[in-house]
Amino acid sequence: MADKKSQETQKNSKEIILRSAKVLFAKQGFALTTVREIAGKAGINIAMVYYYFNTKEELHQNVIDDAFKSFFQSLKEGVAQGKEPEEKIYDIIKIYITFLHHHKDLHRIILRETISQSKHIDIIVKKYISKNFDLVHDIIKEGIQKGTFRKHDSTLSTFSLIGMILYYFTYEPIFTRLISPEKRKKPITEFLPEHIFTLFMEGVKS
Repeated sequence: MADKKSQETQKNSKEIILRSAKVLFAKQGFALTTVREIAGKAGINIAMVYYYFNTKEELHQNVIDDAFKSFFQSLKEGVAQGKEPEEKIYDIIKIYITFLHHHKDLHRIILRETISQSKHIDIIVKKYISKNFDLVHDIIKEGIQKGTFRKHDSTLSTFSLIGMILYYFTYEPIFTRLISPEKRKKPITEFLPEHIFTLFMEGVKS
């Protein structure tokens, strides 16, 4: 019983550290965030951070790992066999928007790494983003092969689709000030998926 309680305490401590690190990495970036700050935000001793993570690099990697694992799993489930390319595209859009809506800190972390062209960007692209990109790209290529989508540059349309989604979260402070008051009252997950899906399909459908 004591061992089980100890394991739960360790799991909770690790999760608190990861959550605190994610907030700080998103707000300040990797370089400006210290392990001491992370420990302070988590409300634990700095030695406890090093108990779970050998370095700040390892902690940063774990923050990104945790989020992308659940995201990619959701994407794979969303494109399950038996669905037509058009259905898969809608599901992908909805999953992307729902995920980003609930993981805004991760988007900010990736954005910071991209803008600063940090040493982490190559790993992030190779390990996570390329996998997600290929999954969406394969659906668009499938749609072209089946005749659902017209022949076009599928690589560029994959960038365009993902770019449309990311734009709203990158410029959210501006976006929320420009949309109608009625739209502001609604969660973005209610109206954005259908809007982006319609625009994209108008461009690629045969």
